[in-house]
Amino acid sequence: MTSAAPLAVIKRFCHYCSGQFWPHEFIHLPRGHRCCLRCWEWHGKAMALLSQGTPPPGCQECSVTFNQLQERSLDGNTRMALVKKDGIYQVLCFRCSEKYIQKRRDLYGKTIFGHERGLT
Repeated sequence: MTSAAPLAVIKRFCHYCSGQFWPHEFIHLPRGHRCCLRCWEWHGKAMALLSQGTPPPGCQECSVTFNQLQERSLDGNTRMALVKKDGIYQVLCFRCSEKYIQKRRDLYGKTIFGHERGLT
């Protein structure tokens, strides 16, 4: 009697943060996209910001906390951006938001917003 070799389980990439996770650590979205549980949780925090005005814990991209962003603010105005990134909402600090906008000339280039930032 021969025993079958165990199946290999391969980690997969999250379409949003590019992190590697086990298959059970994903939410499956339309069009075959996989969203890791961390990104999905952040999406929920972005939705709470929109619906209830609840401040986010910080920037999803660089992990700077909201309190750290407040301390860095010279005028007391903590600047953050809510962006729709690959189908889910993300809350980014101003620096990360500006980097994202520069990468997305295809979205913003032909708009007044993009023109004001020199993306055209």
